[in-house]
Amino acid sequence: MNENSVSSTDKREEYKVLSVWPPQKCYHCDRLTGVVHIDPAFVPNFQPKCALHGLARCPFLDETVEEREAELESVRRYVLWMHADTGRVVLVAPLEHPEEIPGYEGLLGYEEDEEDECDETAWHTRYEHPSGERIDSWVVWSNDDLQLYLYENGAMVEQRQIEQVV
Repeated sequence: MNENSVSSTDKREEYKVLSVWPPQKCYHCDRLTGVVHIDPAFVPNFQPKCALHGLARCPFLDETVEEREAELESVRRYVLWMHADTGRVVLVAPLEHPEEIPGYEGLLGYEEDEEDECDETAWHTRYEHPSGERIDSWVVWSNDDLQLYLYENGAMVEQRQIEQVV
């Protein structure tokens, strides 16, 4: 084996999502979060990320099962956060074409014939309210904005629900 070859035992460092205490300030905003992403592709690689900015996306094409599950879990976390951290998400499935989302308008100024591809990724989710009501919803990640967006009932959800205290 020469000095330019890579040993088959050499492996890349995995993208990881960890829970931490005490909560840290989000890398992108002032929210406090107990979730940290360890991303070997960026410096600094220790990045606290709130639910809005916290898509766990592996930058490598050969993502592991654990990295793929972390991505789906970050979508679940966002949907629950948007619903005042109540209920549960019973389905998360990747969606190939974000333009199929009811109410989705896509990137402003994006045209189909441009050379650049759309920098958005989407998932279909099903949220279950504590009452048992199920709501189909869609989540879109914007690489331009570095944040997630929620669509329900044919429109983008503009504001996070706040849990009502009785």
